[in-house]
Amino acid sequence: MLAVFLLALLAVVVAIAVSTSRARVLRAHVTCRPGNGLFSNLVECIQTTLCYPQHEVLCVGWPAALAALVPQLPLATETAAADVDVTTIGYDAGALALGLRRYKECYVMQDSRVFEDPAFGSIRARMHMLVTPGAAFAPAPFLLARARSWWDVKMRGARFVVGVHGRAAMHYESEIGLSTHTGLLAAEAEAAMPTGAHVLFASCNRTMAETMARRLGTRVVWRQPEGAVTEGNTDWGTRLSADSAAGALVDAILLSMCDVVICGASNVVLYVAALNPTARIQIARHLRDVRTG
Repeated sequence: MLAVFLLALLAVVVAIAVSTSRARVLRAHVTCRPGNGLFSNLVECIQTTLCYPQHEVLCVGWPAALAALVPQLPLATETAAADVDVTTIGYDAGALALGLRRYKECYVMQDSRVFEDPAFGSIRARMHMLVTPGAAFAPAPFLLARARSWWDVKMRGARFVVGVHGRAAMHYESEIGLSTHTGLLAAEAEAAMPTGAHVLFASCNRTMAETMARRLGTRVVWRQPEGAVTEGNTDWGTRLSADSAAGALVDAILLSMCDVVICGASNVVLYVAALNPTARIQIARHLRDVRTG
């Protein structure tokens, strides 16, 4: 009789404990900032997830058209809104929590030296788990299919592909001219190319693409994205439109399929590095240690 009573009591205690633990789910909200761009928002969500593994990370304020591009994105609901323990985090604080050294007064996760930090390899592997197909921050299957279809046609038979992420130098807070900047990217890509290699140029900037073609000829392939421009920064002003965001995600997927990626430090490149943790990320020499927004 006593044994039965004790078992019943234990069952009640366990039930209360389970109920209490469910009531105490820790939640972290990350608010979408439209002015920051698609990848900036994605990386902040990923970073928050890594910094707060004991929390349920919920994303707030994502337009439906954009959320459809990342279909497993954990969106906040009204029932979860009243139970928030952490409301977003800054890039600096998050990078420090992840074990990266602080280099200067800038977004630490976007400092070019982060990619050479010994801690980044393990962080990159952890980020990869969050962007694999079906994971919370993975691109939609139709975007993966679109990228693969393009690659199978344009890069068929390519044994080695150098990816170049082309943004205007002003994005990296550099005053270097567009032509010089593009020429330096082309020269670095050419130096990284073994015989028979190809260059995949990922950019919204038509002028940069034309300069790359003049320098590298038929060895360079450009996927003309939605909303291509001829001058200025490559994505400011249209960064969160659904079409340009879809195109940017396809470009990121394509860059992740390359053997080496030549670029400046940015949230796009962080996402690329997460998609493929074995691809070599090579910060262009003229963009090293340059702050980016």
